[in-house]
Amino acid sequence: MPNLETEARIDALENKMTQLHVNPDGKNSSSGPLQADAVMTKELRIVNAAGKPVLTLIANEFGGSMSIYNNGGGLAAVLGAATRGGDLAFYNKDGKNVASISVEKSGGYLSAKNNDGETAGAFYSGKNGGWMSIMNKSGSEVVQAFSDDGEGYIGVWNQDGKGRTLKPR
Repeated sequence: MPNLETEARIDALENKMTQLHVNPDGKNSSSGPLQADAVMTKELRIVNAAGKPVLTLIANEFGGSMSIYNNGGGLAAVLGAATRGGDLAFYNKDGKNVASISVEKSGGYLSAKNNDGETAGAFYSGKNGGWMSIMNKSGSEVVQAFSDDGEGYIGVWNQDGKGRTLKPR
């Protein structure tokens, strides 16, 4: 005599498997792998064999953020939505931000930093064109190149701020 409770559980399982396009023998009845239409969550973490995150996707107050980590768990890169658009940052093995691309009020901004995270060079864009700055090891701007309403300028200074600007004639 069949057990009615067991039969009901088997029927329910078969119905659920049908909804998931899986045959009762465990094989997928569709031509591709079993998949859902959407996965909805506020945070998704992918971890390595040691359980350390290698990729995280997070919903935040600006929209979303994706962080990539090295095998030791150190942050390697972040791509995220921000107030004015998107930001992309790269980190060295010591966790210092050494390069970034972002959207600023006047346009795009790129920066290169030393291993201590101090800016060594930067490039900005704006309504009159581009602007480039190079800093010395003390962080003072010593080279500058920019455009202004169709003209180009290059300036070079020493650490005391003495130097000159080359302008078109």
